Amino acid sequence: MEQYVITARFDVKPGFEAAFMTEMKQQAEDTVREEAGCLYFDVCTAADNPASIFLYEIYADEAAFEAHLKTPYFTAFFEKMQPWLEKSEIGKWHRL
Repeated sequence: MEQYVITARFDVKPGFEAAFMTEMKQQAEDTVREEAGCLYFDVCTAADNPASIFLYEIYADEAAFEAHLKTPYFTAFFEKMQPWLEKSEIGKWHRL
């Protein structure tokens, strides 16, 4: 079974950076604490732009990631963050 990796890049609208980071950090903590299938969840900001966010997540498998998408804390966060974003890109990978 291959580990499943998610990369995400978000550009946050001006004025929403602090709120987004507060919520994103909580999302990462909740995910790692509550989901045995989440092996790693890192949140980064660009060195030259705090409104540019990068996520790197590793799940035991694709099913663990799909389960993550159905958690109440993820669905609430996903709805909340939509108006704060200018752009988002999601990548899905298999870890070798």
